[in-house]
Amino acid sequence: MQAGQSFTACAGDGASSKSAVNGQVENPAIRELLDANGEEDSEAESYLEGRSEGLDRETRNRAFTWCRSFLSGAWKTITEEDFEISIVSGGLSNLLYKCSLPDHVNPIDAEPSPVLLRIYGAILQGVDSLVSESVMFAILAERKLGPRLYGIFPEGRLEEYLPSKRLCTEQLQHPGISAVIANKMARFHRMVMPFNKEPKWLFTTMERYMEQIGTITFVREAHIKKFKKLMKYDLPAELVNLRNYLLENEGTAQDNQAKMEQMIIEANRFALASHFFWGLWSIIQARISKIEFGYMDYALHRFDSYFKQKKLFA
Repeated sequence: MQAGQSFTACAGDGASSKSAVNGQVENPAIRELLDANGEEDSEAESYLEGRSEGLDRETRNRAFTWCRSFLSGAWKTITEEDFEISIVSGGLSNLLYKCSLPDHVNPIDAEPSPVLLRIYGAILQGVDSLVSESVMFAILAERKLGPRLYGIFPEGRLEEYLPSKRLCTEQLQHPGISAVIANKMARFHRMVMPFNKEPKWLFTTMERYMEQIGTITFVREAHIKKFKKLMKYDLPAELVNLRNYLLENEGTAQDNQAKMEQMIIEANRFALASHFFWGLWSIIQARISKIEFGYMDYALHRFDSYFKQKKLFA
C-alpha cells in the first residue's frame, strides 16, 4: 500500500516526541538515535489524525537534493523555494513525503512528478535489513509488481507515487478483498528471489528484538505500567516455546481435502508467530519511533491475541 497501512480503523499517524534508552542496544543506528534524543519516550498516548509535526528545514533540504540528483530533468531547473513537499501519513515504520514539481514547471523528458520519498525508520537501519529491503523492492518494481523505483540511497528511496486509500478494519474482513490479497501474496511467494533460502529470518529477527527489549526502559508512567504487564508474560521463555511448537507440528498431507485442512490449521498456528513478532516490534517502536502512534497499546493487543490464539490451537 503506497502510504503504508495503519493498524487502526483508517487512522493516520504523526510524529512523536523524543526517546531514550538505558542500557546497550545492539543496532548502532538505533543506539545513535536514542542517545541523541534525550530522556522522553517516543510514543504519544493519543495520536492525531496524520503526522502532526511541521516539516523541518533539514528534511526539506535533503529531499530537494535527492530529487534533483536522482530525477534530474526539470528537477534540476527549480530552486528549493519552488520545491513542493508534503507529509504523507499512514506509515508506521518509515517517514513518508510527497515531492512535486511546482505547477508552472513541466517535465522535460520522462522524469516523474510527483514522487514518494520514503525515509527509513530507525528499526530498519540495520545493514542486512536495508540490503534485503532494497533488493526486494527493486525486483518487484522491475517486474511491475510494485511501484517504480526512481532512486535509492542509504537513508531511503524515491518511489512512484500511487494515490491510494488505506483499508479500514471492516474492509480487511471482506472475503472479496481478502481473496485479492491472498492472490497477490501467492504471486510474491512463487517468485525466485536472491535471498537466503533457509527459513531462519522470522525467529532470528524476533530473537534480536527480544535482546533489545531486555535492555530498554521507559520513563513515562503509562508506558512503565504497560511494559511491566507485558514482561509478566515471560516473553523470552514464550518465544522458545513458540519455536518448538511450530517445529514439532510440521507435517505433510496426502489428498486435497487433507491438504486444505492442514493449510487452515497451519495458517492459524503461524498466526501465533505473527502476533508475537508484531508485539515485540511494537515495544521497540514505542521507544525509538518518530511516528505518533499507540505502539504500547498495540503491543498489548497483539500479545492478548497471541494468548487467545494459543488456547485454541496450541
